[in-house]
Amino acid sequence: MPDKDLIEITVTKIIPAQKWRVIRLLTKVWEFPTYIPCVKESSVLQRKHNVMQTKWCVQVDGVPISWIEEDTLALNENTIYFRAKEGDLAEFKGKWTFNDHSEGTEVIVNISLKVGIPAIKDFADNYIKKVVTRNFEAILD
Repeated sequence: MPDKDLIEITVTKIIPAQKWRVIRLLTKVWEFPTYIPCVKESSVLQRKHNVMQTKWCVQVDGVPISWIEEDTLALNENTIYFRAKEGDLAEFKGKWTFNDHSEGTEVIVNISLKVGIPAIKDFADNYIKKVVTRNFEAILD
């Protein structure tokens, strides 16, 4: 049975760069606060083979949200999987997919999200979806 509280988001963009360059930029999470205003902190806590553990602190309408995420690089699948392991989000997971395109690389990010913070639980799903979509679009820009 589908979870009615789960927010599903898909963002797609063609980036005029080789696949490896796009993946390299996306794995430099410590640079995200420099070009995404709501990201206050992002850092790599641990790296082991193809798995990274990252820490995130973002601010949505003045409300701080933080979590620890596990990112799995499945480069043979042209995919990076991510999921929150702990923190303020009841559920946050998804995947980045990288496809060859005549103009560079097609990047598709699929996100599943469920907010578990009482302070923002009453926000409309559409509002949260817009904010998260805007942030992932900023990453791709």
